[in-house]
Amino acid sequence: MWGYVLRIGILDNDPCALELITTIVREACASVRLQVDVTATVFPTALLRMCADPDLPFDAVLLDISLNGTSGVDLAARLRSRVHGALIVGMTAYETSLYRHHVDEGIFDALLDKATLRTELPRLLPSMGAPVQIGKSKSQDVGCDLRSRRLLLLTNKELELLTMSADGLPTPVIARRLGIRESTVFSYRRNIKHKLALDDWYDVLDEFRGRGFDNGWTSSGGDGGTGNE
Repeated sequence: MWGYVLRIGILDNDPCALELITTIVREACASVRLQVDVTATVFPTALLRMCADPDLPFDAVLLDISLNGTSGVDLAARLRSRVHGALIVGMTAYETSLYRHHVDEGIFDALLDKATLRTELPRLLPSMGAPVQIGKSKSQDVGCDLRSRRLLLLTNKELELLTMSADGLPTPVIARRLGIRESTVFSYRRNIKHKLALDDWYDVLDEFRGRGFDNGWTSSGGDGGTGNE
């Protein structure tokens, strides 16, 4: 078993749902031989207090978007200022597409459908801090900072575009290879910059190359697009 202990905070104001989600998290971590320390609560104020405690650093926070008496979106925005470096994941029983724009806005790092939580959660473990394999022979813990985690959350198509850009391919060639318009290439670039909290595309490429992702990468974000194709 890896020596790294993943610390996860969970919030759901339904006690039964909270117990089930906690069990799923523990099972997902056990399936990849990862140690995990789970702190679960039904109270938003309790989660905020815990996230403000520097002695209780979370690698990830999973919270229900539909909370009684408060908005999970508003709570996630408040957590942003308290859990530096932690992944904030929204959970919902509704269509995740309804909240996708909150990921684009940087409020959530990822969304999980409660109905498929058991199968979808394992793919997010690397971006939460679990050691992952980068390339064919080099292994490193990419959970040490938020930007590395967000690189893992880019969609496969975003990573394809980023890889081609890092290789120096011009925009028309990238567009042709991906089967999209040149204007859509720029839309992807804007989305990638937003996800990585970087303003300059050259800074994005430097981050990508500097962390070894151009030598092989593992995406946790799955397939997806900008909706502008």
